Amino acid sequence: MKFLFISSILYLIHATIAVKVTVSKEVSCKPVRLWELSQSIHYNMAYDWTHHQKIKSWKFSCDKTSSCCKSSYVTNVRVPQFIRNYLSKSLSKNIISKQTCLHKNDFVENVAISNVPIIDVLNVSCTAQTKNKNIVLVTMQTIFDVPWYLYPLENLIQRHVHKSFEDYVDIIHNHLCDHSVD
Repeated sequence: MKFLFISSILYLIHATIAVKVTVSKEVSCKPVRLWELSQSIHYNMAYDWTHHQKIKSWKFSCDKTSSCCKSSYVTNVRVPQFIRNYLSKSLSKNIISKQTCLHKNDFVENVAISNVPIIDVLNVSCTAQTKNKNIVLVTMQTIFDVPWYLYPLENLIQRHVHKSFEDYVDIIHNHLCDHSVD
């Protein structure tokens, strides 16, 4: 009986709830630089996404035959206030691993953000598709596990993911689009 009780407690400590957030948005974008896979574009997009935090251990490589590039880096990411209430820090040192590929008219990114407080790993998939010569549809899907005791914060977490998506759409627009169509 004691073993069953302890097993139940250990299960609760490690139990998580899977959260999946999918968001799409159409933006005006004449894809002049669509979809450029240069190291400088990747670095500048990463720097903007981190809200100008230092980027450490930057690594970048491309495989031209598959039209894919990989980048990874370590950076500080601001922890949202509602999570800071449970932690004693406002910045989190995260490891970002990203693969970006070009498929016909699509720009596809798969990102793993590791060392996220409480959540551990965030997986993000972002696709930008050219719909016509001046419109791009950006879709982002984020998947992560939340400890069961944070389930009441699910709406706040989803709002934070939506805000991050809006920021990233702006970054894509700023770095990959010709602004003469705006």
